[in-house]
Amino acid sequence: MDKFIKKISLGSVQFGTNYGISNTKGKTSINELKRIISYASKNNIENIDTAAMYGSSEKNLGLVGVSNFKIVSKIPPIDDNLDNIQQFVIDNFMNSLKSLKMNSIRGVLLHDANNLLGVNGDRVYKALQFLKKSGLVSKIGISVYNPFQVEKVMENFDIDIVQGPVNIFDQRFISSGLISKLSLKGIEFESRSVFLQGLALMDNKHLPNYFLKWIGLFNSFKRILNELHINPVQACIAFSLALKDIERVVIGIEDLSQLKEILLASNIEIDTHIFQELSCEDEMLINPSLWP
Repeated sequence: MDKFIKKISLGSVQFGTNYGISNTKGKTSINELKRIISYASKNNIENIDTAAMYGSSEKNLGLVGVSNFKIVSKIPPIDDNLDNIQQFVIDNFMNSLKSLKMNSIRGVLLHDANNLLGVNGDRVYKALQFLKKSGLVSKIGISVYNPFQVEKVMENFDIDIVQGPVNIFDQRFISSGLISKLSLKGIEFESRSVFLQGLALMDNKHLPNYFLKWIGLFNSFKRILNELHINPVQACIAFSLALKDIERVVIGIEDLSQLKEILLASNIEIDTHIFQELSCEDEMLINPSLWP
């Protein structure tokens, strides 16, 4: 379904690093990346999400050529003790442009939204505004881990994009009403962590011991999948794409077969309310940075 395909943004972290709890293939090769980008372009996927912190991702995207895509990149976390914070932001952004071999991109986000909430927030914001006013980027924004960060940033700064985790198990941005609130203000919301770093795709029998505490939740997920006659990939993608106030859904892939699977899953329409019972507020599950 074309309206859903337009919402897909290719997550590129696997193009430059070994990433994800269920990643068994390692970093995507350049040849495979060429096939992915070519296929994405032919199938009307317009967006790519990347970052300087994703290893060689931006450089590899530049080598393959992505000038016909709308790119969103991210500024690495900023040390509060830096002498020239504005120069750090501008230099990192220009390095990303150089790696991507582009003159301008669609958006730039702060990898750490707390950089706007700290003592140097005004200087960081001024640097982002400079990039926007210079025509180097169309939209500026933040990458966040929880709704609270967004509320705090919005009290002090005007931003265009918020990117945060939304998946079948982590529905905080939906239940809080924040995505709808952002939409009303004209701020775009991008969801990421569609598969909860691959955890949602794992067979229950192969779950690491750490996650057995939530086995009841995973069993309920499998029960719903059986009722709907769909697999975990289809469920996770269909759920995210069906949320109407989400502008884009960042979906990380490792190879072309996964992209084809994602495009097939984008044809499935589901009622997102059926997954409400799986919503979990326990950060020890839904925040991968807290996993052992």
